[in-house]
Amino acid sequence: MNVKNNFFKLVQQSNNILISAHVNPDGDAIGSSFGLALVLQSLGKNAKIIRNDHYPTNLEFLKREDLYFNDDFDDIDLFIAVDSADIKRIGISKTYFDKAKSTVCIDHHITNEGYADINIILRSSSTCEMLAEMLIDYDVYIPQDAATYFYLGILTDTFRFSYVSANSTTLRVAANLLDINADKNLIHENLYEKLNTNLLFFQAEVIKNATRIGDKIIAAKITRELVRKYGLDFDKIENIVSVLRSIDGIEVSAIVREDGDIEQKLSFRSQNIVDVSEIAKEFGGGGHTRAAGASCKGSVDEVFDILLNRLEKLYEDGDISR
Repeated sequence: MNVKNNFFKLVQQSNNILISAHVNPDGDAIGSSFGLALVLQSLGKNAKIIRNDHYPTNLEFLKREDLYFNDDFDDIDLFIAVDSADIKRIGISKTYFDKAKSTVCIDHHITNEGYADINIILRSSSTCEMLAEMLIDYDVYIPQDAATYFYLGILTDTFRFSYVSANSTTLRVAANLLDINADKNLIHENLYEKLNTNLLFFQAEVIKNATRIGDKIIAAKITRELVRKYGLDFDKIENIVSVLRSIDGIEVSAIVREDGDIEQKLSFRSQNIVDVSEIAKEFGGGGHTRAAGASCKGSVDEVFDILLNRLEKLYEDGDISR
């Protein structure tokens, strides 16, 4: 049976619809949840987004408070999880997921094994690309504001179309969104044309103190103290793992980001050889072949030591140079 057909039939039959992306949302999570909410509202649906975590400060220019769920209704006809590879990633939204009459998962992470009634999981550059392409194929109206959100997700999850995941389909979908007047200038001006001096100094210190393993692996430890030193917040520095990967000759980059006293965040990136999603799985996480993440219990120093040991094994096994 065609899961996309089933999804659209379910939407037609539903009125009260809740949408949730993953905790610690990025551009694709914001773009897919807010874009889909606007599309569903244009279809006359009572669609709202669950606020299950803070909104990224670097995306404040696109924030829409009116789209958030404030206990507007009790009966949940449909719950849609977007860009969430694992049920645990939707955080407090799980309470509403369990109450919903029907559930759908729309995601592009290859490690997603499906946890909803209907699971639409495809290898794609971003969940926003998946959604936009699906809506276009089914001739569903996409409002201009929704097109801007979808464009945001594609742009940020492909690092401005530079990742290997950005293919001809990605560019065609992006072009279709621009034809709907997605506001690319608004996104580019706010995300890429306003340099934060403190962020540059922060990146320089991280690179200076990063640990090199051989000539193709680099790892860094990001403490809360370091982030505070430069007056930043974690939304501003999430791209540091990609900055490390962009260093000439680097195949794999990884960071430990201090997230608390008992559990820390891990992020992995690779260029062309190593499947970092497999490494992330070892820590209970997942993601994509070239970009993945996980969490690991322990202090930031303990977790960084664990990470270095794993990366040293990667280097010693020779998996980095084939």
